[in-house]
Amino acid sequence: MGEIYYLYRVARRRFLKRKLLTIVCACALVGVLFTMIHFDLGQKAASFWKDHRESINDGIGMVALIFAFIACIGLEWMRHRVSTRFIGEFPDHLDKITQLIRGASVRVDSLADCVDYGSFFNPEAHETLIREIVDARQKRNVSVRMVICGLDAPRPISTASRWSERTYRDQDQVRDRLEDPRFRERLSHYLGVIRTEATGFKSVYLEDYLKHEGGNGAVNKRIQECVFDGQEFGATDADEAAIEELLLVRHKWFLERVTTFGTATQVRKNKESSGVFLWIVDGLEAVFLFVYPGADALAFTTRDPELIRVFNSIFNEKFEKGSEYR
Repeated sequence: MGEIYYLYRVARRRFLKRKLLTIVCACALVGVLFTMIHFDLGQKAASFWKDHRESINDGIGMVALIFAFIACIGLEWMRHRVSTRFIGEFPDHLDKITQLIRGASVRVDSLADCVDYGSFFNPEAHETLIREIVDARQKRNVSVRMVICGLDAPRPISTASRWSERTYRDQDQVRDRLEDPRFRERLSHYLGVIRTEATGFKSVYLEDYLKHEGGNGAVNKRIQECVFDGQEFGATDADEAAIEELLLVRHKWFLERVTTFGTATQVRKNKESSGVFLWIVDGLEAVFLFVYPGADALAFTTRDPELIRVFNSIFNEKFEKGSEYR
């Protein structure tokens, strides 16, 4: 009985709080019913329905379609207004990073394990990203700071990728990677871009590197054969070493592009690894992903003030403890 009395009191209290609205609604309903009865609106409405049924159905369908379209737009708007949301696996989020940098007005901060982050898997999108960074510095005077993190950074392939060396237990597994059709397809596309792009990497930078930098002659020879002569890399230790060298040379090329030619981006190296990679724009919005071996990392974007505060703190600590990287 006590519970029933309690429920009664709660219901009564809620009714009393809303009694004015309840009375107004009841009076409105009575008024509508009285009007329909007095003017015989029910019969007139039925008669009108019979005479114009098809037109009314068409009109209702059109209104429903319009409301459905408006609802879709509203849902899409709400999706974009969510403070934190998933934007894709690595490296499918490069376009989002580029979009953020394109709108930057004060500062861009980046924390990853290489400058050519994502360039192997999506070289076209990464080239657009690099050009946007250079434009932000040269045309809008946006401050750009980068931290390359990790004792063995830069990585030939970012640890955000399932194809990075961290995924494999030994050199035999790393070599087996070259036999995987999916990896070979990526590698073939990457080489195709290098051979045909008009950035000056192949015809100027790489050619000069192979002639004057020295290093391992066998490795340089394989790079020459596969990039300039059109051969394909095989699943051997020598070719694995040549691929890694090519990727690191490519990294140096991108590093020079963002630190010279009037760009003057601040790039530092921090020997401590980071479990999160960040791109923070104007200290207000960020793209972030958590790194874990064996899978492509999942990327998110956020405007959440508390998350941004944490990410700014992480980046600033890594940047302050880092040393100039060249």
